Amino acid sequence: MTDIEVIDVDVSDAGVAVHYSVSWAAFHPCDDKTIQGDTVRVVRGRTEGAHWLFSEAVPPTVRSTLDEFRPYDMDASTPPTKPAPELEAIAKAIKDLDLLIRALLTSLPASKPWQRQLRLHLADADRLLQVWRMNVVMDRSGVDILLAAQELLMPLRAANVYVGSGRADAGTKQAVQLGFNLAQRTVAALESLDA
Repeated sequence: MTDIEVIDVDVSDAGVAVHYSVSWAAFHPCDDKTIQGDTVRVVRGRTEGAHWLFSEAVPPTVRSTLDEFRPYDMDASTPPTKPAPELEAIAKAIKDLDLLIRALLTSLPASKPWQRQLRLHLADADRLLQVWRMNVVMDRSGVDILLAAQELLMPLRAANVYVGSGRADAGTKQAVQLGFNLAQRTVAALESLDA
C-alpha cells in the first residue's frame, strides 16, 4: 500500500460513510515489473451524538506458502505434520551438498586444465543434484528419488578420484571429498528407507 486518501464523507441520520482511495504497488521479480493501481473503498458506521462508531476491522485470513503443499482435503488450520528425522537429515544433506557444489564452482578458477576438468565434473553434479531435488519436490516414488541420488554419485566419484590423483590444492581436495562422502551417506540413508 502506497497511499490512502479520504475522498468524501457522507453523514446522515442513517449513519456515516467514509469514501477513500487506496493506492498500491507490487514488484513482480520474475517479470522485473512494478504493477501499480488504486481502488476506491467505503467504510460505513453509525453516529452517536458527535461521535462516529465503526465496527472493528477483521483482518484477512493469514496464508502461508506451506498451504500450497497441503493436500486439498486438509484444512489450512491443521498444522502440518513434522517430517521424520531421517527425512529432515536427507533434506539438510541435499541443501549442504548444493551449497558445497555451488561454492566450489564459484571459487574454482578455470585457468588450468585440471581446474577446467574438475569444473566439468562439478557442473554435471550440479545438474544431477537439481534433477534429484526436482524428484523430491514432485513427490516422485522412492525408487526414482534413490536412482537420481545414485546418478549424482557418478560425477562426484569421478571428481573425487580426479582431485585425489591430480594437482589440486588440499582445500579443494577436502571439499570434493566432503561432497562425495555426504552424497554417499545420503544415498545409504535413502537405501535404508527404501528397504
